[in-house]
Amino acid sequence: MYITKSKIFLASLLIILSSYCISTQAETIEFPEEELATDTVLPKFDKTSVVKNRYVKTKGRFEINGGMGFNLTEALYENKSFHLGLGYNFTESHGVQLTVMSIMEGLSDNGEALKAGKGLIGGDKFDASLAPHPEQILVADYQFTAWYGKISITKNSIANLSLYGLAGASMIKFTDSSTVGLNIGFGQKLYLTKNLAFKADLRFYFYQGPNPVSSSILLQPGDSKASSDDLEKILYTPTILNTSLMFIF
Repeated sequence: MYITKSKIFLASLLIILSSYCISTQAETIEFPEEELATDTVLPKFDKTSVVKNRYVKTKGRFEINGGMGFNLTEALYENKSFHLGLGYNFTESHGVQLTVMSIMEGLSDNGEALKAGKGLIGGDKFDASLAPHPEQILVADYQFTAWYGKISITKNSIANLSLYGLAGASMIKFTDSSTVGLNIGFGQKLYLTKNLAFKADLRFYFYQGPNPVSSSILLQPGDSKASSDDLEKILYTPTILNTSLMFIF
């Protein structure tokens, strides 16, 4: 049997490659355990108990809050207000709150424009400040905390927050009269510490009151003020955004 040099070369090359593959398969590769991927639902924190446990407990505690509100649907009058509230939590989910809201006096930019005769046909003027308008609102609410959770801002920093809904009754004081109404809404609390939080809620009110534009003769600057009995009633549905700083004790 005649063996050529080319066959010898190919056989030698095959033996070398086989030896290399065997030695490669036998090699063990190790990685540091902390670099390996793990299946987890939580980020890696130094103290995982901080993530799992409820940091702010509200059961049996009072809340006092104060801040500024904005009427998002007001057209004629000043839309800013100040409020002060006191609440109590029966459980972590159920609570009540009383709020007193004082509305700032004055007309809005639209109200001032109408008072100056801008936008009215025939040069007429309309002074909405002569008509009765809301000055104060007293609200009693039931609040239900639907969700309490946490968000991770940094690796070792956690913010606690909750979402809640509310519903209740309200009393609205006009310039010379008062009426009752209903309100519903929802809000969120962001806890800065166990005793301090920032909260914001959006409320929808429903009540009847005197309509300043229902008079057959427009209220002219310099006229005497109109009374609630002189005007027709209308259903008001203002939307008010309240922002507050809250202390829990």
